[in-house]
Amino acid sequence: FVTDIIGKRAAGIIYVDGEPGLGKSFLVETFRRSIEDSRNEGTPVWIDARCDQTLRSSLNPFEYALKEYFGQASANTREQRHAALDEALDKLIDRLPESSSNIARDLERARSTFGALIGVRWDGSDYERMDPKLRFTRSLEAIALWIRAESQLQPVVLHVDMKLEPENDLD
Repeated sequence: FVTDIIGKRAAGIIYVDGEPGLGKSFLVETFRRSIEDSRNEGTPVWIDARCDQTLRSSLNPFEYALKEYFGQASANTREQRHAALDEALDKLIDRLPESSSNIARDLERARSTFGALIGVRWDGSDYERMDPKLRFTRSLEAIALWIRAESQLQPVVLHVDMKLEPENDLD
């Protein structure tokens, strides 16, 4: 199933569920390594969107993925984080084919939204001028746009790791 999705550049969803300790993470990591070991034309980019249980944000897994993508781990100061964001976003825009000029334009417009999602904000940006409802809508649009842009370049595997807390039974 997965090779059909990747080979045909089609979309698909695989949902892995099970009890703790069953081997779900091992299964996913083994699959990831098999993809990375077969580096060839059409090898998917792996986007790892992990949920941090300590943060209560509906976009938490995507914030994690964007921080990785925009090189925030190695950047310490606000200026370094902003520069890393600009460098990675510019590189993505430059790699897009001419037929994706609308996506490139929209990525440029979403720059301050991407910045806000990874904790890099600047006064007077488009994002700062939006009301909260529009900020959330634009954040969702920016995430979808980023994945769409990457999928223009190669297949994409979006791994959303949602470690759900067990329900508390008060009875």
